[in-house]
Amino acid sequence: MSPFAPFVYDAYPGFCDRAGLRTLAARAFGDLLAELDMYALIRSRVLSKARYGRTREITIDASDDVIDKLYAAVQMNFDLGR
Repeated sequence: MSPFAPFVYDAYPGFCDRAGLRTLAARAFGDLLAELDMYALIRSRVLSKARYGRTREITIDASDDVIDKLYAAVQMNFDLGR
């Protein structure tokens, strides 16, 4: 099982398919999340689930206006408006 929130890592390959990008390995994806956390675009923390392993809780650390602009930029730059 992936050490990331299931929804984030499960949605990632679908985004890459739609955008025509190749997917990153789990380690590189984790490094990307750490970099976004460093730039304060997201906030992540590792949670221990005892015998069920660890997972990363990820929240977007930006205003709704910034999120809307990022969403629009991603749609435009990756031609996802279809």
